[in-house]
Amino acid sequence: KRQLLGIKSISLDNLKLNNVPTIISKMKNLEKLNLNNNNIKNIPDFLLNLKNIREIDLSNNSLDLIPSTIIKLSTLQVIKLNNNKIEKIPDEIKELFILKELYISDNALTTISLEINKLDSLRYLDISNNNITNIDGLHLPNLSYLNIENNQLEFLPDSIFSNQLVILKAGKNNINYIPDKITICESLNTLKLEDNNIKIFPENMKDIKSLKNLNLSRNNIYYLPKEIVDIESLENLWLNGNNINKITLSISGLINLRKLYLDNNSFYEFPSALYNLRNNLYELSMKNNQIQYIPSDIKEMNLRFFYLKNNPIKKLNEELINWEKNKISQKMNNQLLSKKVIIL
Repeated sequence: KRQLLGIKSISLDNLKLNNVPTIISKMKNLEKLNLNNNNIKNIPDFLLNLKNIREIDLSNNSLDLIPSTIIKLSTLQVIKLNNNKIEKIPDEIKELFILKELYISDNALTTISLEINKLDSLRYLDISNNNITNIDGLHLPNLSYLNIENNQLEFLPDSIFSNQLVILKAGKNNINYIPDKITICESLNTLKLEDNNIKIFPENMKDIKSLKNLNLSRNNIYYLPKEIVDIESLENLWLNGNNINKITLSISGLINLRKLYLDNNSFYEFPSALYNLRNNLYELSMKNNQIQYIPSDIKEMNLRFFYLKNNPIKKLNEELINWEKNKISQKMNNQLLSKKVIIL
């Protein structure tokens, strides 16, 4: 019994359990309980004996609701319920006063209780891969991570934005514009909006001075929006799978851009405007376009990787081939990656 009292963390994952073992109730000082990937459908009341429990992982089980027992464990700071069959977040969730992280992706949620707004300590919320149609009114001003990917959302409500938000993942929805309110997100580092229908951008996106990663792949973008090229802080930009066929000189505003992805667009020639990024651009991907010719001036750029797979390139300039070989030699001598600069 004394040995059981000394246990603070236990993993019982991947054991095909149908029930929570009763011996858990005797581990009075348990702080972390991992029951991931079993067949558990119910959570027994004896878990209320765990007065010091901080984290519980019930992902990949057979729960169809958030057990009331879990809601009563007021010491919980982290709850993982990914990949179950949960249909709703109960109003009682507000009782978890010190909860910091809630993961409930890959369930059957259609709505989210706004009682969750009372969780002032919540920093991470993952409700991705559900069937949620509306999160209007969701307001967690201390949230730093919000994942709402792969739902049925048609818009991003103003209420979700705050100056504490660092990562927002909202890809694979039905969103067609980015609201102006997003510009208050002074700490936003990563914004993922791939697989939507976005056409409209806020005029003052440059006010998001911490934004480094922006994914707009597979939207309805036909040109590089001025609002995007004004974001000087951007380092990585994904524009794959749009209908872009031209890059204008305004792209020079992206003075810190390191990686640019333009795969699966409508380019018939290499955009000369990209020469304006010659000093900082490290990786450029233009796979699956219609480019036939690579100008020798490309060697003036500081690229390490240039991906061109599935373009109908007819001939590679001999001067460019020699430059490519020289780059490979330099890398090998410096014991860096020996991949080609131009990857056809």
